[in-house]
Amino acid sequence: MANYSTDTDLKAYEPSILRHLPNTTPTTTSFDVQHTESKRIIDELMMSRLPEELKDYVDNGQMTINDLVDENDLKTVSVFHSLFLIFNWLSTRDDDVFSIKRERYRELYEEHLAGLAVDISVDGDADFEDELTLEGIQLFRS
Repeated sequence: MANYSTDTDLKAYEPSILRHLPNTTPTTTSFDVQHTESKRIIDELMMSRLPEELKDYVDNGQMTINDLVDENDLKTVSVFHSLFLIFNWLSTRDDDVFSIKRERYRELYEEHLAGLAVDISVDGDADFEDELTLEGIQLFRS
């Protein structure tokens, strides 16, 4: 499955981000490694939040995280996490510009990740306009 974000998405927040591609042989032309790692982490976290019935659907291949969570929200979270990974790698000390950006994108990632749980589509139609949220629902342990 494709990643949730691309380098083009990163450039919306950091227009010159591609200047920071690693100097490798063969030449690295994208941050695909970071996008892939972000998708893996997001999927793992979302799976841990899903009710067992929905986990079974995802595990059996009947649904994907994309089927359950708004695609634009997944992209935003992935962009922030990918930028966090990139600036974490670029940072050489706690007070450099990269560490400041790293912390900012970590905060944005965590903030937006917290909102993903309430965007789960309850009817599987991928329309998130009129979905239920967790607001006003009381949970009881038995």
